[in-house]
Amino acid sequence: MQHASRYPEHVLNHPDVRRYFDFDRSIGLLLFAILHHLGDDEDPKAVAAALVDQLPSGSYVAISHFRDPGERDPEGSRKAHEVERIFNESLGTGRWRTDEEILSFTEGLTLLEPGLVPLAEWRPEPDAPATVQTDTYHTFVGLLARKP
Repeated sequence: MQHASRYPEHVLNHPDVRRYFDFDRSIGLLLFAILHHLGDDEDPKAVAAALVDQLPSGSYVAISHFRDPGERDPEGSRKAHEVERIFNESLGTGRWRTDEEILSFTEGLTLLEPGLVPLAEWRPEPDAPATVQTDTYHTFVGLLARKP
């Protein structure tokens, strides 16, 4: 059987979800390290949209995702494709997507500051400097968005 994350209606209609979440109040949906494990053939955009559609107005959606910097950084993109290949040969599934592809998961939502950025740039203190890491620094990104 396919994993439940590929069937958002199973998640949304699960008795525990309905028991613990009040869909009349704002909800925080955390899609951390989820969408990049869905291949394009599994339509991750539709999975995200089905989950977001059920959220009440004022809810928040947080996403983390593997990033391919694309044409703006050809060497970084080459490295991302190589890491993606190795990752999928050894650990299972993973799809490095471009900023545009990742941002498509937030259609209809309001993207909040600082936008789609490397995870190290999300920190509790606004003036605290982000620690720049290795080459992988820019390959794992996150965002926060709000449903109007």
